[in-house]
Amino acid sequence: MKEAVILFTRVPVPGMTKTRLMPCWTGQECAELHRAFLRDELAQCALCGRDLFLFYTPADEADCLRDAAGVSLPLRPQEGDGLGERMLRAIRAVLAEGYGACVLIGSDIPELQAGHLERAFALLETSDAVFLPTADGGYCLAGMKAALPEAFSGQSYGHGAVMDGTAAALRAAGRTVSLMEPLCDVDTPEDLLALRRRLQADASVPCRETRRYLDTHRKVSVIVPVYNEEAALPAFLRETEKLPDCELLFADGGSTDRTPDLLAGYRVLASEKGRAAQMNRGAAASGGDVLLFLHADSVLPDAPVPELLEVLERYRWGCFGVSFRPGGRLMKICARQSNRRAAKRGIVFGDQGIFLPRDLFFEVGQFPALPLMEDYQFSLNLRALGARPGLAAHPIVTSSRRFGAAAGEQLRTMAQMARLRRQYRSGADIREIAARYRDIR
Repeated sequence: MKEAVILFTRVPVPGMTKTRLMPCWTGQECAELHRAFLRDELAQCALCGRDLFLFYTPADEADCLRDAAGVSLPLRPQEGDGLGERMLRAIRAVLAEGYGACVLIGSDIPELQAGHLERAFALLETSDAVFLPTADGGYCLAGMKAALPEAFSGQSYGHGAVMDGTAAALRAAGRTVSLMEPLCDVDTPEDLLALRRRLQADASVPCRETRRYLDTHRKVSVIVPVYNEEAALPAFLRETEKLPDCELLFADGGSTDRTPDLLAGYRVLASEKGRAAQMNRGAAASGGDVLLFLHADSVLPDAPVPELLEVLERYRWGCFGVSFRPGGRLMKICARQSNRRAAKRGIVFGDQGIFLPRDLFFEVGQFPALPLMEDYQFSLNLRALGARPGLAAHPIVTSSRRFGAAAGEQLRTMAQMARLRRQYRSGADIREIAARYRDIR
């Protein structure tokens, strides 16, 4: 009995595929990732040894699909109104060519292996239909020996009961159904983060193209807490040009000035006021596997992303270090002490540009819900996990506004900050400490 595999795919065209990964990923990156998925699945289909057909959409992008696939295969445009009808027509067309069974798979399951296809064909020997469910309640593989309209007619897609509804309809029609062990498809940033974790944990999964792409494309989410920052934002928004391809999120703590107007067109999240709450809000909404927390008065080095990724190759988390503008002798001493404290004691403050893998951020419990010193306690919590920070090659330049302009005022502010940290370490009420801290915004 001849058997065939149908790979059902969108053509990996920027802006038309894997769009649920945007805006965390650019349209071009989504297309490149889809191309990696496609090539990995094609490699497993080749190992399976059955005849293979690619059914694709949109119909006018056949040349792009040939280039993406990297191999010469029968290409056929998908036909029909809606996903269910398109799948039914594809199965019917292939079986009509003399195949006794066919298995249709999607193109967003990079962990699919030839063994899954072999298992599906084996189950079809005793079942009318076989499905490989996905963790989100859908399915990524459908196998049949005859085109079964009841599997597709009247079904809706994109919700968590697709598999249950499909199986129920088939069984109500007297058909036998076999279900395989679930796999995970990849549609959202959360799905992609979970895929990265699984691939890191299991080197035996043979999706070479996907591994290579993810290894060279670590997505960085940049989270900026803002509150009444209209004076600093114009310059900072120019700085974001140094963050190409990063996901950029602003967490606004209820600004009453022109901050919301200046951020029109950017992704802005409403948050309760408080730097810890705002940064946690941004992290929860982000999709990157590396998180970078910046202040709105930061001036970045020329290539911050390559620098932070280089640090994360050697350390579990890190920062850029800091220098102050306006400078002066006292501020240079302050910056040197801050950077030495980060390197030697693992204590990093927010104006140094904290960055770390997403998993570690949530493992450590996010920024503690404190009105002050959330970065100080965050560093202590990471140190308790045994995680030491590394420093990037070049520092962030940040405003010295909170220290004042005169040398005497700067000395008093530095002394006050040191005193407040000692009080915090000794167990003083953080609310009393916060009340003593001057809010210069």
